[in-house]
Amino acid sequence: MAIPAVFSPVRIGDKVLVDGCLLNNYPADVAREMGADIIIGITLSGKTKTAEDIKGTMSVISQIIDNNTNNKYEENIAITDLHMNVDPRDFGAASFSADAIDSLVRYGEEEAMRHWDDIIALKKRIGIDESFRPTIFHPLWPKVMTEKQRVTAYKFENMTTQDESFLRQKFHLHDARQDSIDAKLEQEITTSMRVDLFYQTAKCRRVPLQLTTRTALGLFALPQQTRLSRGNTVVPRQRTFL
Repeated sequence: MAIPAVFSPVRIGDKVLVDGCLLNNYPADVAREMGADIIIGITLSGKTKTAEDIKGTMSVISQIIDNNTNNKYEENIAITDLHMNVDPRDFGAASFSADAIDSLVRYGEEEAMRHWDDIIALKKRIGIDESFRPTIFHPLWPKVMTEKQRVTAYKFENMTTQDESFLRQKFHLHDARQDSIDAKLEQEITTSMRVDLFYQTAKCRRVPLQLTTRTALGLFALPQQTRLSRGNTVVPRQRTFL
């Protein structure tokens, strides 16, 4: 996962690696060069922002990135066989809640239905037989807590003491107290671990405490000190805070 202005560029040898969107955010031309005969492209963009919409440092940075990623955009749209654009509306890259996912899936389905005639025309152009029926794979929805669950302790793994303190203060997580947690709070905590603290992998799960009937809430993250080789020097990955 690479997000401009959030994660620092990574140096490998004489190369500086950044998010590919900064050069080509819709690389249909690359797909053609790799031998693609048919290109179906999906973009995610809403209405054009006005000056009134751009307020604060993050919105300015976001607008700069959006303008920069338009490089080659129109040319690549032109060589796409079927292009659809889904407006994510109020949702963004950090929208991981169940409601957000359900809404975004529905927006995508609605956009596909608006292009139904184009899809059928492309199907005929490719030469797919009318009797063909694709295999439908149903998503495996994770099990979520439907009721509040009691927890008496919190375990933090692969996280710094500063990050642990941040989460404890933000969500009022206190040991030795009869706290409770539900699916909504669990989702809010993992989202904060990704968005506020920039962990690539963040999970919460209930963990039984040994030799007791009590339950702890475990918060697990990808180790921050993932190491990258730079010549003969080993350096920790850096995180950029704005």
